[in-house]
Amino acid sequence: MLSISDKIAEWTAESNAEFEMMEDRDEVIAARDREWLSAPEGSLTPFMDNLLRNDASDYLVRRQKFFEARYGFPIFSEIFVSNRYGALVGSTDRTTDYFQADEGWFQAAKAQKRFWIGDVAYDDSSKVFSTDVDIKMYDRSGEFAGVMKGVLNLDELQAVLSDTSPLFNWSVRSQADSGMRIDLLTKEGRVVFSTAGLKEGEKVPGFDLARIGHLYGVREMSFIGPGLGGSNDSLVVHPPSP
Repeated sequence: MLSISDKIAEWTAESNAEFEMMEDRDEVIAARDREWLSAPEGSLTPFMDNLLRNDASDYLVRRQKFFEARYGFPIFSEIFVSNRYGALVGSTDRTTDYFQADEGWFQAAKAQKRFWIGDVAYDDSSKVFSTDVDIKMYDRSGEFAGVMKGVLNLDELQAVLSDTSPLFNWSVRSQADSGMRIDLLTKEGRVVFSTAGLKEGEKVPGFDLARIGHLYGVREMSFIGPGLGGSNDSLVVHPPSP
């Protein structure tokens, strides 16, 4: 679905060549990052505007719109590319910051052979619950060239859970009688979706997936564990990231 095109590889290579020639590369990146962070929300400096209008950004926006047209919703709320030094090459929208190499997802993708899929989390840039799809890029000599990041929007998953299928309707109607509930949480226990009225982003008190798994001595992707907030036992399903 999300892949590295020849054009993206070419623009990233050009960016790497430009930064490789800079004697004060770290200072330039730091200054641009400060400028990026200091710009008020909703406004762009000339440097930011130029970057978000360059050929790489234009291409990424067109890919983002292609996915939206094909699947019927904005499947990727954000797509951007950074070079091997962590500097932005192009982006579909303003990112939280300009410098990316200090981010955990960047370092995780760099350590992989091909790609990294992150945990479910609230993305500050795109303002949605999402998971990262981070693709490691190589130059023609096989060396690390940068990372393409796609923020995979979980709205569709939330819509599926909200679907008015007979089974789901039955589960919601019977919560008062049976205590049945459906909660989609991050590994830290933050609410992505809940039929029990929990607020999106709320931290569920006492939820610790790692502690629960260790306590029950399980390594499987699903097991019966203690319920949320002292409720009855729960079926806990936790597909791991690769």
